[in-house]
Amino acid sequence: MTLDEFALAHSKLIEQYQLIEYHLEGLFGIAGSGDFEELTRRVENDTMGELIRKVKFIFHEKKIYLLDINDFESLEVIRNDRNYWCHQCYLDIKAKENIEKITNIKNDYDLVYGMNQKLREVFKTIKG
Repeated sequence: MTLDEFALAHSKLIEQYQLIEYHLEGLFGIAGSGDFEELTRRVENDTMGELIRKVKFIFHEKKIYLLDINDFESLEVIRNDRNYWCHQCYLDIKAKENIEKITNIKNDYDLVYGMNQKLREVFKTIKG
């Protein structure tokens, strides 16, 4: 994979991370008690980790079982991977370190894309 191909794959991956954060905000807004717009505004600057914890809490509190423990564990893996791809990967490329992780960017994309699809379906189900 050339650096240009990597940069394109990386950009697509970052897009998916942003969509996960957007979907988590929406899930918090739709599952919470109160005005959807106000609730989503309240969490729009939260980190992905904070969003995951808040959605997990509110789903447990409201007995919404559309995401299970494995889904929340996957979200934590995605959060950790996101931190790598946003804050470290280009430094590793320059230092020629962690090449195995960098060459497996498609695997991370597939995981994140799949979770995005699931979060969208959960939102649609709750919205009815």
